[in-house]
Amino acid sequence: DAELFEREAVDAFDRVAKKDLGELKEVLVFHDGGGWGSGWLLDKVEIEHVLTGRTYEAEVKAYVYGSKEKGVKAALKVTRAGADPREMKKIADAAAAEAAHLEKLKLGDDGGDGGDAGTQAE
Repeated sequence: DAELFEREAVDAFDRVAKKDLGELKEVLVFHDGGGWGSGWLLDKVEIEHVLTGRTYEAEVKAYVYGSKEKGVKAALKVTRAGADPREMKKIADAAAAEAAHLEKLKLGDDGGDGGDAGTQAE
């Protein structure tokens, strides 16, 4: 087990936002300032939206010290376009509607005559 924030290390973190953050423009990096000599050199930040595959990157090359006020702000640029988040929402909404419809068919509540359900490839 490697320690976090060691010299020459690459540290990765998974975070989940509780709401859609939209198009990212900049990132603010800071820490709690705990420990002696707690400043560390940040080379770059890479952020990936795991559902869409969209990736952002910021070249930083600056020391990060404790507290938000002492944090480092960096502009983000898109390095991999991935899927458009608005299109992903449309796809997710359509999938949810289809799942609800299939659940009704499974329960025999399709509003039809009780006949067999089927699929057809076009």
